[in-house]
Amino acid sequence: MAWDIDSKPNRLFRRSRWQLTVWYTGVMAVVLGLSGFGVYEAIAHAHRVTADRELKSVAETVHDAVEKTLSTQGALDGVSPNLLPNLCVAGEACRVPFERSRGHHGGTLYRGSYYIRVLTPTGKLMATAGINPAGLPVVNPELAWQTLTDADGTQYRQIVLPLMDLNNQERLGTLLIGRSFSDFADYLTTIRWTILLSLPITMGLIAAASWWLAGLAMEPVQVSYRKIQQFTADAAHELRTPSLRYKRLPNL
Repeated sequence: MAWDIDSKPNRLFRRSRWQLTVWYTGVMAVVLGLSGFGVYEAIAHAHRVTADRELKSVAETVHDAVEKTLSTQGALDGVSPNLLPNLCVAGEACRVPFERSRGHHGGTLYRGSYYIRVLTPTGKLMATAGINPAGLPVVNPELAWQTLTDADGTQYRQIVLPLMDLNNQERLGTLLIGRSFSDFADYLTTIRWTILLSLPITMGLIAAASWWLAGLAMEPVQVSYRKIQQFTADAAHELRTPSLRYKRLPNL
């Protein structure tokens, strides 16, 4: 018996195949979505930790130099320009105009877009160095770490370290050092777009594979159904045939 592709059983199998395909694709979409989110968060966390370690290392180096100078000289002029580039002390002329210096491209501070602020014990601004983010608030928080945003929406990660007199341990002020997260944000944006753009392509391949796998899964069922249908037809034929023969037997 020929198999009619438009028959009701075949339409039922096709609908079942579509349902299996949708289920396979949906499950894989959830799995890939969670996996992509996990990978993104892992990358973001790793970069945050690395950035914080770098910021802490730079801050400790600058802190030791500034604290020693304030303790011995009472001023910041003795600190190396490599540690305090574009130094501007309150009430005094700046070393150079407060902008990105073109003479320190090899310095760590400029590779990382750092700013440095020194506050008095009362919280007033004593000196600034490094870059000058527009609209970034000058704060003296109790927390050692803080995330700030400037007028352009760029985020900065800031660390706060106290400046102490090395002789009598009196507080000389507070050191604020921050690093721009613009490069970090650009990198994460690239990662997000990569994941978002690759997801539809991957899901298309998964949908095609799911359709093929659903067909393989349904094939034994179709074969079994055909055999049952053939057996039913043969049995019905055999049941009808003896009846016809019995009716044709001559009367004895």
